[in-house]
Amino acid sequence: MSTIAFDQFALTRITDFARSLSRLHQASRRQLIEDDAIDREFNAVCMSVWGYTTDDISDELFTVEAARSVEEAAQLMSVHDFSQISVTKDGRIIGSLNESHLYEEIVRHPGVKKEPVEVIMQPAFPFVDISTPVELLATMITPGNPAVLIRDFKTDKTFIITRSDVIRVLM
Repeated sequence: MSTIAFDQFALTRITDFARSLSRLHQASRRQLIEDDAIDREFNAVCMSVWGYTTDDISDELFTVEAARSVEEAAQLMSVHDFSQISVTKDGRIIGSLNESHLYEEIVRHPGVKKEPVEVIMQPAFPFVDISTPVELLATMITPGNPAVLIRDFKTDKTFIITRSDVIRVLM
C-alpha cells in the first residue's frame, strides 16, 4: 500500500485539489475556465505532496535508435545540450549513453564514431513511477547512474530526471 494513505497532509492536499477542481468544473458551466487555472491547482498539490511538479520535468524524452551511429548520437546530445540519452530499439528503451562514457569510447577508439550506438551503450536508466518522492529520486542518481526515467502511466509519457532537475526542485 502507498505511504500516501497514511500521510494526513497529503490526503488533505489531494482532497483540497478535488474540491478546487469541482469548483472550477462547476464554474466552467457558466464561463470559460482556462486550463492554466486547473494546472496551477494541480501543481500546487504535487509540490506539497511530492516536492516537485510535472513542470519541473523536461517535456519529452529524447531517445536515439540503437542502430544509429555513435556520431549521430553525439550530435543529437550536443544539439540539445544533453549529458545523457536513452537508447531504443523497436520503440523500447534498451540502454543509455552518457557523455562521460561517450568521451572515453571516442578517445580510446576513434573509429567507434561510425559504429551503431548499441555497441557502446550502457544499461538503461532505472524506471520509477511519477509519484516517487524527490528525496528517493535523489538517492537513485549516482555517478554510475546519472539519470532516472519517470513514467506517468496516466498520460503514457516518460520523463528523464537528472542531477540538475533534482537540484532545481530542492532549491
